Amino acid sequence: MTTISLNRQFYEWKENTDWAAYSRYRTAAGVSNGLLGWSELLTKRRVVILAEAGSGKTEELAEQARQQTAAGRFAVYATVQDVGRDGLGKALRPADRQRLIAWRNSDEPGWFFIDSIDEAKLNSVRLERALRQIADGIAGGEGRAHVVLSGRHTDWEFARDAQRLKDELPLPDDKLAEPLPPLETLVRRILRNEKRPEPARAETPLIVVMAQLDTAQVRTYAAAKNAMDLDGLLAAVEDASLWGFACRPLDLDWIVRYWHSHGRLGSFSEMIEVGLRERLQETDPERSRRDSLDAVRAKQGLERIGAALVFGRKTTIAIPDNEAGLNTETTVAKIDDVLPDWSSEDRMRLLTRPAFDPATFGRARLHNDNEGVVRAYLAARWLQRLRHANLPHRRLTDLLFSRTYEVELVRPSMSETAAWLALWDERVAAEVVRRAPFLLFSAGDPAKLSLETRRTLLMAMVERMRRDEQVPLLDLSSLARFAQLDIAPTLCAIWAADREHDEVRRFVLRLIWLGKIKECAELAISASFGQYPDLYTALTAGRALFAAGDDATRRRYAEYIKSQCAVLSPTLVWEAVNELFPQLISVNDLLAILAVIQLGDAEGGGFKFDWYGVVLVERLSSVADLTRLIEGLLQHLEAERQADLGDRSQRGEQYAAALGAAARCLLGLSPANVAPTAAIDALLRIGDRFSHVASRQGDRESDAVALLQLTPERRRATFWRAASRLADHPSLTGRPLLHLFQMQFLGWPSRLELDDIDWLLFDGASRSSDSERQLAVNAALSLWRNGGESGKRPLSNRRRRV
Repeated sequence: MTTISLNRQFYEWKENTDWAAYSRYRTAAGVSNGLLGWSELLTKRRVVILAEAGSGKTEELAEQARQQTAAGRFAVYATVQDVGRDGLGKALRPADRQRLIAWRNSDEPGWFFIDSIDEAKLNSVRLERALRQIADGIAGGEGRAHVVLSGRHTDWEFARDAQRLKDELPLPDDKLAEPLPPLETLVRRILRNEKRPEPARAETPLIVVMAQLDTAQVRTYAAAKNAMDLDGLLAAVEDASLWGFACRPLDLDWIVRYWHSHGRLGSFSEMIEVGLRERLQETDPERSRRDSLDAVRAKQGLERIGAALVFGRKTTIAIPDNEAGLNTETTVAKIDDVLPDWSSEDRMRLLTRPAFDPATFGRARLHNDNEGVVRAYLAARWLQRLRHANLPHRRLTDLLFSRTYEVELVRPSMSETAAWLALWDERVAAEVVRRAPFLLFSAGDPAKLSLETRRTLLMAMVERMRRDEQVPLLDLSSLARFAQLDIAPTLCAIWAADREHDEVRRFVLRLIWLGKIKECAELAISASFGQYPDLYTALTAGRALFAAGDDATRRRYAEYIKSQCAVLSPTLVWEAVNELFPQLISVNDLLAILAVIQLGDAEGGGFKFDWYGVVLVERLSSVADLTRLIEGLLQHLEAERQADLGDRSQRGEQYAAALGAAARCLLGLSPANVAPTAAIDALLRIGDRFSHVASRQGDRESDAVALLQLTPERRRATFWRAASRLADHPSLTGRPLLHLFQMQFLGWPSRLELDDIDWLLFDGASRSSDSERQLAVNAALSLWRNGGESGKRPLSNRRRRV
């Protein structure tokens, strides 16, 4: 079986810490997501990896064992079940048994990847017995044994099993007695009231949960699954806001199959339904053969759980644990209370299906239910089933709606459920439209509402806007689902009657943009090209034009932006550049715009080239375009220098990141023995500490510098280009450039190696400038004295050459 390399990540499973949500918040805030990789896990000596079924745990452990072995380290893979029954040695292949014996007699570290705690429990192998067998197998090497266990999160009793791990497979105490400090140290501590150094914290077992896939991992996995039109698939996921369905391997499997079968992705409700059906299946064939819980009963049980969570205003299900002390009265439901008529075996069979994700310690949530959408969907399906079983409509209405202070409302806790029911019950839909029309724009699946309901909903929303009633902010992904092509006639009618109403006008344009409604392209055109003075109409109209207009319209808009960029809002210009570069707005056009546009923050966002410039640079794929861009940006900066505006200008700060990225891309496109002059000049400009332009280039400059140092030819070209450009640097105040430290101080980004002495001495002899000849000799002597940064030949050989 081919393993797909995904560089999976993990988060520590702690009590009362929802790391899945916490990681999203950290990412949104622009800081590290706090996740751990295999490199961190492999340093720990006791690790438990938990995840839902079908997440790829087995493949990950087997691959890590293979990688460690290939790297010359001792590593083996086995299952908890085999180890528990036969012992560690007999659970291994014969060749690995011999390696285990050799490891015991060594002093080397070893890695033991022991898989499937859940399989062992299913087959009545007690976890404590398996842990004892592991302890017996590593006896004598406990301190250098790295044991990695894995299992389904629903089979890990977070209190009991954690204690079993500590008791049966303890970490040895590596603390050595603190040596008696010298008398002087003791006296100093007493006189100065110094505290003794804090002792190192004892290592404890690390319990982690496998994190979801990121965008790059999704692409890698889908490509490995031979997804046809991969870019089209990812664009469809983006357009339909279905990333939540694409971030687990098990989900990606069925998404790729669906894509192949239908040539498209389904609506939001269709994808939820297919996803639940797929995740209610047992993924392990061996377990499936012994699983008596059929698909229909499993779905009905899941619907009851969803309803219990919604009506009980709870968010998670407790994982059964005899020694857990969870407070289940607040946000946690107990599956025994929800399904009292089920056997305990069937309840656990349902709970171990991949329809549940890890939540906080000892709790599970419905898969992909971070915002409560899935539980509301399941509750709606449960109510629909009861309705078909003669639940009176009046009783259903009482559950969904209320009247408070003479105001008719949708019950807040039932709003999402009511929106889902509106798809299948026209009477519920009409009542929701009457009480809270905005709800059906942002909840449920607006794409599956009937055309008549959506027309009525549109008119009700517009009527509220006409009366200047407060309308809540509407989620763009839900609006995109609502904006189907069949509402084009209604939008045209609303536009004809209310296009002068600011809020209505922007609302119609937003729907055209999000729905890519080409039948309304003329509406977008009539609102663009400066037809309305307010910025937000112009922005929304531009987006609608990009989404619905044809190529001729886009070209016309590009010419408008290029000709009017000096007087238009920087935010409007940026949106056009971002959409049209480099196809309709060329590198030369961009440079002309940058020369006149106000950079930085502005109303609506602004043209922040320090952040956005890299996005544009990475779209360029030719040496000519990248060279022209670098040269143009440097010309702008030089023009400011000559105008006595100084290197501390905002433009220098704004250009730094783009220059670094362009240099990296240009070097990446060039042969390994070629260092383009433009790339060198860009990095010299960034590296000049007196230019103050290096504050935001991040890793891109360091990546480019690494590429410059890749070969002797590149280091050579960089050295002499820098020597030429820096010789007249103002900070030298007329002194000659004679030493490496001067070049480094002035921004020379590269470094030399010991092997570079050859070309330094050869080139130095032929340079026409006395200062350059002396610079070459001094650089060679400096390398000789210091031994180089990564010398490749013995220093004694170099001494003879010098």
